Amino acid sequence: MAEPDLRGRMMRGVFLGAYGRSSVSHIGDLKINPPSANEVIVRIEAAALNPLDAKIARGDMKDWFPIRFPYVPGTDFAGTIVSVGGGVNDFAPGDLVFGRANPIAGGALATHIVIDAGRIAHRPASISAEVFACLPTPAGIALRSLDAMTRAPNETLLVLGSGAVARTAAALAGNAAYLVNSLDEFTAAPPAKYVFDTFGGELKQAALERLPEGGEFIGIVSPADDEYAQRRRIRASFEVLETSKAQLQDIARRMISGEFQLQPDHVASFDEAALVFDRYVARELAGKVVVNGYPLE
Repeated sequence: MAEPDLRGRMMRGVFLGAYGRSSVSHIGDLKINPPSANEVIVRIEAAALNPLDAKIARGDMKDWFPIRFPYVPGTDFAGTIVSVGGGVNDFAPGDLVFGRANPIAGGALATHIVIDAGRIAHRPASISAEVFACLPTPAGIALRSLDAMTRAPNETLLVLGSGAVARTAAALAGNAAYLVNSLDEFTAAPPAKYVFDTFGGELKQAALERLPEGGEFIGIVSPADDEYAQRRRIRASFEVLETSKAQLQDIARRMISGEFQLQPDHVASFDEAALVFDRYVARELAGKVVVNGYPLE
């Protein structure tokens, strides 16, 4: 497939001009920069929103992810490569891919994204772009957290929460995993030496209090108190997602083999992207939100 000449071409995207909790984004145009060495340009077909996108837009993560305005939000996407930079040997124009942008860079809520080739992987045509756009963050942090545990496959695991990360982790962990979304469900759950927390709050505290000596607690919402964990003689850690090509390839393999499933809860067209993003930031939309229907070139 011949590479298109993108010089002087414009892309459309959702832009943030400032931090805010609602009605702060708009759709606009931006020139497409050519790919540098080890970069590719992907024409986006679907992008999925994650809680981190909303936290960044609200300004809740300024210290962790200092962004520059105007900022195109979104990290998780699926699309087709249209151009590759020097040194890129594993991808070519026409390849179907999915990936996750660095949150500081953002860029998924746009018709095109320029991204390092180490942050994407191939995807099959047999599964939709909407589904693959849902995978990088939830499956990535679920796998990273499960890999950090010393748990054997048959040992009981409590997964706190009911969102995409929790559902994915429970599926990947197998029949010994229990989803817990309330204190009543927590009380009814079997004793466990291992806890993966995607919820926080009172469930987190209840789990920490119930863990036996030698137990393991991994959270992704907020860290456990180190002094408390040491006093209780439990292992507590806080996981942050780091995306790589190898991780994405593993996610694709597990998805294709049926180890887990993840579907969007809401699908919107690109014309609605700014409104949908504002509603997501304002907590008026929950679940896995995907934008597709990007305008044709």
